[in-house]
Amino acid sequence: MIRHIATLFLLATIFQSCLSAQPNDMKAYNGDWEATLSAWTFSHQLTFIPEASDQWRVTMGNEAFSHSQLLTSSGEKGQVVLEFSEFMHFVGALSDDEKTLSGFLQTTYTKFRLTLRDDGKGGYAGKWNSFYVPKLQPAKLYLSIENGEGDNYEAYPILPDNRYRGTYADNFQKSADEISFIDRRTGYSFKGFLRGDTILMELHIGGGQVGGMSFIRSTEDWEIGTTTDYSPEEPRHPSPEEDGWLTGPLSAVSNSEASLDRMVDSIEVEALTNVHSVLMAHRGTLVYENYFNGFQPDLPHDQRSAAKSFASAIIGIALEDKVFQDVNDALYDYLPEDYQATKDEQKARITLKHLLTMSSGLDAIDFGIDRVGQATEDNYQMTRDWLETVLTAPMIYEPGEHCNYGSANPFLLGVALDHTLEQPVDDYFHERLFGPLGIENYSIQIDPDGRFYFGGGTYLGPRDMLKFGELYRQGGVWKGEQILSPSWVEQSFTQYGVLENTSEKNGYGYLFWLRSYQVGERTVDAYEARGAGGQYICIIPDLELVIVITSGNYRNGRYWQPEVIIEEYLLPVFGE
Repeated sequence: MIRHIATLFLLATIFQSCLSAQPNDMKAYNGDWEATLSAWTFSHQLTFIPEASDQWRVTMGNEAFSHSQLLTSSGEKGQVVLEFSEFMHFVGALSDDEKTLSGFLQTTYTKFRLTLRDDGKGGYAGKWNSFYVPKLQPAKLYLSIENGEGDNYEAYPILPDNRYRGTYADNFQKSADEISFIDRRTGYSFKGFLRGDTILMELHIGGGQVGGMSFIRSTEDWEIGTTTDYSPEEPRHPSPEEDGWLTGPLSAVSNSEASLDRMVDSIEVEALTNVHSVLMAHRGTLVYENYFNGFQPDLPHDQRSAAKSFASAIIGIALEDKVFQDVNDALYDYLPEDYQATKDEQKARITLKHLLTMSSGLDAIDFGIDRVGQATEDNYQMTRDWLETVLTAPMIYEPGEHCNYGSANPFLLGVALDHTLEQPVDDYFHERLFGPLGIENYSIQIDPDGRFYFGGGTYLGPRDMLKFGELYRQGGVWKGEQILSPSWVEQSFTQYGVLENTSEKNGYGYLFWLRSYQVGERTVDAYEARGAGGQYICIIPDLELVIVITSGNYRNGRYWQPEVIIEEYLLPVFGE
């Protein structure tokens, strides 16, 4: 996924120099700073009130700050398009009954799905949690200021809450005793005032202030760790929510839960590290739900590459809708004309199916080999034109001959869909997939050209992840509605090759991983959406079971830990 966006704790921003040469100017602010702030600083209550045919008064606030601004919609009839600032805008529409206003709040690199409901006062109200941390614990923000080359400086803002999703600050400027920068991930504008032993910082969206903090010199080592913000009282008995899930006791389907006790004990003593959630649905009923380290049901989680399987689903829907004619269609039939010059005889043979099965033959192998290819995710994401970088990469294999995991493959699928659809991909994605599943609280990553990035990075809550798995377990059906065709589900779970750059040489379908697990003396097949750090949606049809695990093992190499949890702790619940 987007490497420089997804870094959980550190954010680099360059201080452009308009600095004087005086020794006590910016150099006096080098070092570590910290601020105490409201626990709800990054959680906002939104109200949109129509005041005229094309004007909306938007109020954004929390327990400490609130501001409103009158915005003019530039959208066509039935569409609401509001520009908060150069770095943030909202695009949405009213429902047919005018009871909800829904759409996407877009920043430079992220689109947040918003659903605002009729508040009974002539407006539409809802919430936006910009960092997906409902209540900061501890309620602090750290700031490190370091001198780079010459008069350039770097700043690293860090939230000590381990659930922090990261930022991407840019456009840093200094004038006299003021500094400013924006966060391209959330659209916040930061404005700081240098006051000797204090830095006063204001947080703005559009023309209004939504937060404030005062930084002082840090006197102790920084601590970044877990929070006690959330602790479920009865994790074995999932609570019914208005999200479409039937819930029931695990005891109704299991004679023994001893292995779950061992799992919880192992998580608490950190033998199983950085586990955030574990959920199980059996025969369409949510029977086990547990959260750890401050994570909770309504907190969207970084899917990383597990979102590639969401991309597979929407491609299947697009084929059903005849947006694409056939899975064996050539990729270049659906690419912008400006990029046709990158096509050669070999690249012309790349099909949609090759991209779905990681077998395009492009020099796009993300890991597992010694050299770095031109179209690896780490490489193309560092360039301005991702598409040109990927398409001009050399071919190292004939399409379809070898399968090697590389995010450039689903990225190209996203570009093809974006170019072919008559509406934005994110709207189509919601209308045809997440909307019918009742999924509203999520965000997607976009590339530098504003396209939905199919390589990963969607944020989605665990219970909604479970819905996606259940959709596939039931052959494309959710709540009696056929969302995916049964044949697409079958094709997605078919092995087309093995991923040669993985240590276990995993079987691979249409952006799904294939694996087998042992349940006593029995072997069962599983089909999995997987993401870095340990994000798994595991579908086991023979057991009528869907499992979701979210984790934070991004740096310790324990990305495989969910497989251990599944085989050693969860499957024993269902006997031999």
